[in-house]
Amino acid sequence: MPEDSSTARRAGHAVARCTICLLLACLALEAATITFGVSDRGVLVRLAAGGALLPDEAAATAARDRPLVLLKLMFFTGAGIAWLLWVHRTYGKLALVGSKRSRFTRRWAVSYWFIPLINLVRAYQVMKELWLRSDSLNDRDAAGVLAIKVVREIDRRQRCFEVSPTQQPAAVPQRGARASAGL
Repeated sequence: MPEDSSTARRAGHAVARCTICLLLACLALEAATITFGVSDRGVLVRLAAGGALLPDEAAATAARDRPLVLLKLMFFTGAGIAWLLWVHRTYGKLALVGSKRSRFTRRWAVSYWFIPLINLVRAYQVMKELWLRSDSLNDRDAAGVLAIKVVREIDRRQRCFEVSPTQQPAAVPQRGARASAGL
């Protein structure tokens, strides 16, 4: 994992583009499969009516579908590997910005995809955390800063209670105060 955030960003972007291209290729191959299936509608109608598949039709269909199936398998495997590389890299990039703390390690962020039943929950949690922490620039500590600001402002305002009424700053009327005062 590169230590420089700009290098990590470029490398992560390259993996993301590769993943997107492979996923698009998988979609295109699925569309081709559907198209070939629709082109055999005469055979499908005959099979639905109780007819049999002729040997030459079966051989032609298998010969045509074999390369498509192999391409689909190749691109699907490539897309899966690219996806896991992307998760590994982007989850690691969370440490380059913000609080540098993550709920999972990069290794577990990828490993959870391979554990049956656990992957139904943890993979979702990994992706949710990746989404939310990337959206907020991994700034978990902002809530602490906000809490400090709220406490300081309330304390500053309540210190005015200790001062005599003549020394208090003029109160700013709130929006609803005019209506209730009859103004």
